Amino acid sequence: MLTAAGIRRPLTEVAEMASLRWQLAELELRSDLQAAKRLGMLSGAGLVAALTGLPVLTIVLAGQLDSLIASNFPWVTLSVGGLLLIGGLLTAWFGWRRFRSEFLGLRESLDECREDLIWLRELVDERAA
Repeated sequence: MLTAAGIRRPLTEVAEMASLRWQLAELELRSDLQAAKRLGMLSGAGLVAALTGLPVLTIVLAGQLDSLIASNFPWVTLSVGGLLLIGGLLTAWFGWRRFRSEFLGLRESLDECREDLIWLRELVDERAA
């Protein structure tokens, strides 16, 4: 038979467990928010670099079309534009990869909650027996 003291102890443990799970969820959400901020900054920087490279490449191609007869191609401008475009795209890609590797999405909290439910079922079955 269950007594008041026998019920109070598991309830205290459940309350403590719930508090710890809440703290874990908060930490995971803060971590995910920081990863999302980093993704925004890196993607923004990469997008700016890529968008800066596009007009340079356009000017080079237009200049090449204008001087189609004289083949004095502006290699330096084309190289800079290409490097900006490639660098920007790589920066955005690395930012996305880092975000994906750091993003938890409450994964650990959900795993802990599943384990807690198993523990609670065993505790209830044990107390009922």
